[in-house]
Amino acid sequence: MSAEIVAIEQLLYAYCHRVDRGTPAEVAALFATNAVLRPFYDGRYEVRGRAAVESWYAWYETHFKSKVRHLKHMIMSPLIEVVGERATGSVYLLASGVNVGTGEAFLATGSYTDEYVRNDHRWQFLSRQIDVEMMPTPSPAVERMAPLGFPHGVPV
Repeated sequence: MSAEIVAIEQLLYAYCHRVDRGTPAEVAALFATNAVLRPFYDGRYEVRGRAAVESWYAWYETHFKSKVRHLKHMIMSPLIEVVGERATGSVYLLASGVNVGTGEAFLATGSYTDEYVRNDHRWQFLSRQIDVEMMPTPSPAVERMAPLGFPHGVPV
């Protein structure tokens, strides 16, 4: 695997962690200054430029993320093609969490379709399209696993 593909995969992983636990500014820093975000699961529109992307993620934080516990974005099966200072890719998405208001667990499956650009020796999103394809019916969440009962544990 090429070092460029590994670097782009690290960008993909950083995105998931920052969307779940970071700030809008930290997420937006992963995008090029002239990036385009297409959150198509929210409607057919584009958000243009890093400042607007940061604004969108601030909106997302207020209207969605703040109402969810244990939010996790996971990606799998990345398919990336690098050509010089640009690359394209697609990756499958699985997101999960618990609705704070209802206590229900949810899952969402979908995909990201991306264009990447290398700026100052680091890869950034030039465009990102987010599609959510399925959300099974939410169900009551069990937020803590029952203890296994290891007999020699020391309480902390």
